[in-house]
Amino acid sequence: MLAPITSVSAGLEAIQTFLIHACYSDNGWLLVTTAIRVAVDHNLPNSIENLLVKVMARKASGSNNIDEEEGELFRVTRTWCALFNLEQMYVTNCVLTR
Repeated sequence: MLAPITSVSAGLEAIQTFLIHACYSDNGWLLVTTAIRVAVDHNLPNSIENLLVKVMARKASGSNNIDEEEGELFRVTRTWCALFNLEQMYVTNCVLTR
C-alpha cells in the first residue's frame, strides 16, 4: 500500500531528488543550493533536535519500538545530513580550486 502524499513527504522527495541529481551534475552546486532552500522551507535543519528529543523520550519510557513518526524523523535527518555534507564538499572544493 502506498503512503499518502503529504506536503512534508513530497518536499522530502523533492529534496532527495535534487540531492541525487547534484551528485551527478556538472552544476551540482546549483542543485544543492536549491535543495537547501527547499529544506529550510520545510524546517529540515530542526530535524536533528526533534529526533534527539523523540529518541530520548522513547529511551526514558523503556521502549525499543520505533514508531512511524520517529522513522520519518530518521529519514528527514539523514537527508538533511547528506545535503549538509554535500554542500560542504562543494564549498571545500570551490575554496581549494581558487
